[in-house]
Amino acid sequence: MGELPLPFLGRVRSPDGEYLHLIFMCEGDIDGCCPWDADGGANAVVCVDADTVGVAAGAPVSGGVRCEPYGSRVECVEVSHYNEARTLWSERNPGRRREVLGQIGGEADWLNFDGTPDCDHCRRPMRFVAQLEAGPDHETEMNFGGGCGYLFECACAGGSGKFLWQST
Repeated sequence: MGELPLPFLGRVRSPDGEYLHLIFMCEGDIDGCCPWDADGGANAVVCVDADTVGVAAGAPVSGGVRCEPYGSRVECVEVSHYNEARTLWSERNPGRRREVLGQIGGEADWLNFDGTPDCDHCRRPMRFVAQLEAGPDHETEMNFGGGCGYLFECACAGGSGKFLWQST
């Protein structure tokens, strides 16, 4: 298999604020593209020092950048699990469930099984960073096969990350 272009999905700051994770994921029905596998080569996470990187405006590249950028804000909800927080938020905000974009920190709320990847450098299980939902608009959403994306990091080698998704 040749190299595949990996469209940029977005950026997420680690819970401690140290790293900014730039997430890329293969989309579509391309032979050999397995974005549900953190080690399959269909996903990439670039970890950069959050204090030294800025966002530059640039011309969109066809197929490489989403047409619609989304911003977000953090809303704290005191519950044990992500799905409880998501349900509580949607009860407080009727008709807006798709606006929940995920969680930062805490523990992953796996849809199928614990898929925590191991770090390629130290071989230890990576630390959970974020769980992502597809997005509020079906025309521009991230394609997680009807499920969620999961972002992980390890600080052992100056910051490394992995990404995968699961669907129901």
